[in-house]
Amino acid sequence: MTMSFENPYQNINNKKMEEKKTEEAGITEIKVETKTETETKEEEEKFEKIRNDVENWTTLVGVDKENAGFVSEKLDPPELKEKMYSILEPTLDKILQSLEIQPDLNSAEKIRETKDAAEKTKYQKEFLDNTMKSFKKVSFKKWSFFPSQIQETKGFNCSGSALLMGRLLNKSGIETYYCAPPGHSVNIAKLADGSLFYLDSRINIQTPEDTEKNIVSIRKETAKEEEKEGIKILKINQPDIEYEIIPILSQKDSLAAMLDNFGSLKETEMEARTEKNKKEKDEEAVETYNRFKPSLDKIDFNEMKEKLYPGLKKYQASEEFKNEEERINKTRNIDESLKKNREENFDKLDPETQKKILQELQDNSGVAEKIIKGEKLSEEPKLSQETLKTLTGIRNSIKPLKRHNPDEAEKKSQEIIKSLKNFHSNRS
Repeated sequence: MTMSFENPYQNINNKKMEEKKTEEAGITEIKVETKTETETKEEEEKFEKIRNDVENWTTLVGVDKENAGFVSEKLDPPELKEKMYSILEPTLDKILQSLEIQPDLNSAEKIRETKDAAEKTKYQKEFLDNTMKSFKKVSFKKWSFFPSQIQETKGFNCSGSALLMGRLLNKSGIETYYCAPPGHSVNIAKLADGSLFYLDSRINIQTPEDTEKNIVSIRKETAKEEEKEGIKILKINQPDIEYEIIPILSQKDSLAAMLDNFGSLKETEMEARTEKNKKEKDEEAVETYNRFKPSLDKIDFNEMKEKLYPGLKKYQASEEFKNEEERINKTRNIDESLKKNREENFDKLDPETQKKILQELQDNSGVAEKIIKGEKLSEEPKLSQETLKTLTGIRNSIKPLKRHNPDEAEKKSQEIIKSLKNFHSNRS
């Protein structure tokens, strides 16, 4: 039998070698993190980014950081949306007051106290009408969609309007949703009797007392609701509503429109910087961007929307939504529409009739301008049927743009009126 004897010094040598290896390994371990440590670090970085985004968001919307509160815990997307909207809420009420848009307190009290659905609905309709009139008195400002800018310009675009409208109506006892059809923001209100109303304060703003086109009853037989990518979609076929597909979200999700607008603002400003033709530059976008540049540059709005609204973003990229977007854009292509109208209603006429129409336009330029703009006339216009048909065609060509961008529609109207006069001068 072979006996083995241990070297009494071997253990000591082994121990020293192990200690040396451990020491060396220890140095290496400091440089290489475990999977758990890496995940923890990534989580901390995400948390820090959320905190920074919320801080920059607070600056953008014009809220005192102390009043906004501190993000002390990690937030998942729904909680982050809730936090971002809660930061907005106090400023929305102040803006409504500064714009002199105050709730009809008498109607609001009746809405709260009335139990009968039919009677409550009557008061809600009165409230909607009065509120819409107040909103229509506020001027259209293309890049005024967030509190700080709305305060500065005393105006708002469709997103700013939908943000404030939803806030006021929900506070006053009318269930209201934020809606995101292609390139636009509107609200839908659900009244006590279950009826739905489409609300858009940014059309027909030249006549604030007339709310017929701004508050449209959604007829049950024309609409159906579906769900796509977790988003409610209202599909509608009604001549007095421009859109056929309307995503419906909660009022707090009006944040999605703000994120889109911020992203568009940054892109438009970048294009303006490289645009050589000064006339084509959007100076308002440049000015707005420069006012908030430090905060705007620190937030990736596309990434934030992807995180907060993955379902909406995915649906907006779908073929169905893209087709609706294309359909709407075609209706807003004024130049193409005007060309078609001219070919159908003017070019086919004999030269003598054309001359007569242009002479009537010259002699009745004030009436012609009102018809093109869709304004009410004090009396029946003394124009030939051919001239009226021409003017009506021009007005209908401009109408889609008027819904989307009143200022641009006004500018186009003036260009058309001027061109008609010049055309007559050249022909004389």
